[in-house]
Amino acid sequence: MKKALIIVSIFISFLSICNAQNTQIDSLEKLVNYSKDLNKIAFWKLEICKIRYKESAVDMSTYLDELHSLLNLIDNDNTYIEICRFSGSVFRSLGQYENALKYDFLGLKRAEQSENISLEARLLNNIGINFYRSTNFNKALDYYLLAEQKFLEIDDIFGTGDCYNNIGMTYDDLGKLDSALFYYERAQNIYEQYNDKDAISDILNNKAGVYYKIGDFEKVLDLAMKSLEILEELGDEDKVASTLINIGMIYYSLGKYNKAVEYEERGLSIAEKNSRYPYIRFGYKSLADAYAGIGDYQKAFSAQKKYAAANDTIFNRNMAQAISEMQAKYETEKIEQQVKLLKTENQLAVIQINKGRILIFAFLIVIILGSIIAIILVRQNKYKSRLNKDLESKNTELSLLNATKNKFFAIVSHDIKNPLSGFKAITSSLDESFHEMSEDNVKKYIKLLRNSSEQLNELLKGLLSWAALLSSNKEIDIKEVQLSGVINEIVKLVNDDCVSKGIELNVNTCDLPKVYVDENMLLAIVRNIVSNAIKFTPSGGKIEISLSHQNNRNMVLIEDTGIGIEQHDINKLFRIDADTKKIGNSKEKGAGLGLILAKEMADRCNIEIDVKSEFGKGTTFALSIPVNNNLNVKNRSLYSR
Repeated sequence: MKKALIIVSIFISFLSICNAQNTQIDSLEKLVNYSKDLNKIAFWKLEICKIRYKESAVDMSTYLDELHSLLNLIDNDNTYIEICRFSGSVFRSLGQYENALKYDFLGLKRAEQSENISLEARLLNNIGINFYRSTNFNKALDYYLLAEQKFLEIDDIFGTGDCYNNIGMTYDDLGKLDSALFYYERAQNIYEQYNDKDAISDILNNKAGVYYKIGDFEKVLDLAMKSLEILEELGDEDKVASTLINIGMIYYSLGKYNKAVEYEERGLSIAEKNSRYPYIRFGYKSLADAYAGIGDYQKAFSAQKKYAAANDTIFNRNMAQAISEMQAKYETEKIEQQVKLLKTENQLAVIQINKGRILIFAFLIVIILGSIIAIILVRQNKYKSRLNKDLESKNTELSLLNATKNKFFAIVSHDIKNPLSGFKAITSSLDESFHEMSEDNVKKYIKLLRNSSEQLNELLKGLLSWAALLSSNKEIDIKEVQLSGVINEIVKLVNDDCVSKGIELNVNTCDLPKVYVDENMLLAIVRNIVSNAIKFTPSGGKIEISLSHQNNRNMVLIEDTGIGIEQHDINKLFRIDADTKKIGNSKEKGAGLGLILAKEMADRCNIEIDVKSEFGKGTTFALSIPVNNNLNVKNRSLYSR
């Protein structure tokens, strides 16, 4: 009798709550119907949606569509942002993370425009949660870190603590366990400062999970025990049961099977009292393992049977819940349709007469509105995408300009300064002590002056060529060129340098189709590479130049037996922002412009350059040059790459 009275009381309370909610919804709908202020209508509709959202069986899609149709019609920032946040939370709960991201980003954009930092922080955190739940952990981390900055900016301690916890969880899933522990500690400090015991318990469990991955089970046990103490103080039986079962599993990992049995059974007694079947299932599975560890296989078998029974119960409950939700949804929709159809007899008659026309008209309106919204969204996305691309292009151009400036100043401050300093020192010595010097010393100083002047001359020629190439607006002169003729001309130019340095130069040319290229640029490219080979090949070494034809392109191979290049330095050869003086261990260092010029000219002529090298054994440069003229070559600049 007493049990029946309790059930009746609960049922009456439930009906009272439902009646109160329906009364509140009716009052808000009346306000909506009598108002013409779109901002107020949107706000009231949002409140109606929040009330309906608490009814888990209600399908929110129709109500959300009504809210979204008002977004572009209202000018109240707070209402706009709250609609976006609510939409994001609904889609997030349904696992529809793309839709959740869409509305969280819309809300973030309006929050940034209205300079509402508090809402910016929360929306950035929500976006991080969307990426985290869709397992895009790197993206999640980016937005959590942005949210952290905003929370710190407005001194929102609680928001900062939650953000630290989220960052810790993300680092945890990325396998960066030290970083995870660092942020868990920061979150715990904040929660302890405000004595938020529930949050402290969660953090302790998160830290325990990290130490479990590390394999430090003693530390895991210590943290789990501290968490259990807090949960028992709070009286949260669900979490107490879960923690007890987890502690049993830790004892099992430590080989303390009797302790494992003790804690598993304590946790199971609470879980069974509250009919928490997920915990029951997990607990009996762990208990069976613990009994098996002790050697009590009869009890292990009994626990395994209970695990299987709990598994079946969970499956049946899930099925029943799914059927119940479908039935409730059907009944709710059925009742709503009946209410709409039975408002008045006159309305019913009109609807019955014009049903076909209304349906067709409504269908057309939906299609038109949907098309308009789709077009607007597509245009907005295209415009945003175009702006992002333009910004990225400008950033790249700015980086290259900055690198070019830095390279120029480095050359001027170092490479020009050194020979000029040499000039000054040598000429000062000659001026002050000319009559006291022997003829051999005078010749020695004159040779040093000559070397400095040649070094300075080469450097200035390189700088002028570089400047001319960067500022040139003329089309390049593409024409048919006999490749073997270019190679022979280069051999004549560098032969004396090879002889004076004692380097063997071998050339293997053959009849190949003519290439389409700017002859002067090709000459400069090959000469720069060959000169580089001579510079970095010691006396007694060998350089070989050979020609071949592959895949409708002519190939030029320039191989040397020089000092070679480390693999990680190869990509620096053609970069304006790289310090080429640190590449290799040769004493012959240049300004690093030769190969940069060669690469720029190669890009303009559609010539591909590939470099292979083995440190200490030599380097091979391979040039691939087109042999047809359908390449649509354009005048490119250094900043177009």
